[in-house]
Amino acid sequence: MSRLGSIAAEPFGAGAGRCLLFPDSYRFANKPLARAKAKGIQIGRPSPDIEPRRKIALRAAKGEKPHAIAKSLGIDRHTAAKYAPGGD
Repeated sequence: MSRLGSIAAEPFGAGAGRCLLFPDSYRFANKPLARAKAKGIQIGRPSPDIEPRRKIALRAAKGEKPHAIAKSLGIDRHTAAKYAPGGD
């Protein structure tokens, strides 16, 4: 059977389940990451402790803006906005 005939016989062509951009070796590139997670090793940056989050929440409840909270606590303004309830 010719090449065209085999492609036409399969609904999505030969090798439909394979990714042409990334070979199979890329699919298993994150195995060390999965192994580390299974061991309980923290991946990524740690989240702030409870105390700074509590301070942010208390100050935001008093009406202080996240930018002012961040400046006084010495943290990033996006972190303050993230943990301030309703602090848009």
